[in-house]
Amino acid sequence: MNIRFTDDMNPARAGKVADVLCGERLWIPTADDYGGVNHARWVAKTETELAQGKRFAILATSDGRGAGALVWRPGDKPGQIDLRNISITPDMRGRHLGAFCMNQFFFLAKEYVQQTEEQQSASELLISVDTKETNLEMITFLANLGFTVEEIRDLYGSGKNDVVMRRRVALAV
Repeated sequence: MNIRFTDDMNPARAGKVADVLCGERLWIPTADDYGGVNHARWVAKTETELAQGKRFAILATSDGRGAGALVWRPGDKPGQIDLRNISITPDMRGRHLGAFCMNQFFFLAKEYVQQTEEQQSASELLISVDTKETNLEMITFLANLGFTVEEIRDLYGSGKNDVVMRRRVALAV
């Protein structure tokens, strides 16, 4: 198995990330849990914003095809990062690919905050992510990576509760 991780984005890679996001994801809920049309719009918006440099991604490929993707964006305040999606193709699950993507993400997010002028005033990195309350697999996955539950509420008007989890990382001063 030859896995390759890429975090530099160009329009072609943004399309590959979108292909992974449109497929079956790491979590149990389907796109229907978010509204199929809403998910398709989100993927299209994400692909555009990746190409524009407004969102960032890690793309894992195996033998030249997308095997997993992780999408993130800067938060509203210095030191805040919003993890927007973690997707691993079904045939690549159980090989710790999600954990490898997350470890690469932690490194990149910390580097982004420390090297981006408008972010440099932050004393810590605060990573936020949300998932459906019923997605125990993802909640456990995130908890094992040091995330804690901060809030439970319906974030997207779907009638289903979402769990907001956060992880704080101290930055070198």
